[in-house]
Amino acid sequence: YALAAANFDNFALETPAKTVLITGFADEKKLSKLADSMSSRTEGVKFIAGKSPLVSTETTKQLPDVDSVILAEERNRSTNAGVEGEIAAIRDMGKDIFGVVLL
Repeated sequence: YALAAANFDNFALETPAKTVLITGFADEKKLSKLADSMSSRTEGVKFIAGKSPLVSTETTKQLPDVDSVILAEERNRSTNAGVEGEIAAIRDMGKDIFGVVLL
């Protein structure tokens, strides 16, 4: 989590973000844990967690209100096709993807 936060801090220097959505096919508890950890390590940025926009209408509704997205995927749960679908859905909403975290 510390490495992800450090990388995000570097990204935020070039592309300021106030609200970041952490989403993906990872378990909801893991998504929330990552969002909480990033919030505690990164000052001035709100991190919110939500299930994949491919399966959650709530996450899809949140996308227009965030500045950037971090995909959080889980070994043996996420698939290449699923991740590609998420990327397409997020880009269709005009949002930047900061990166992918494998949990």
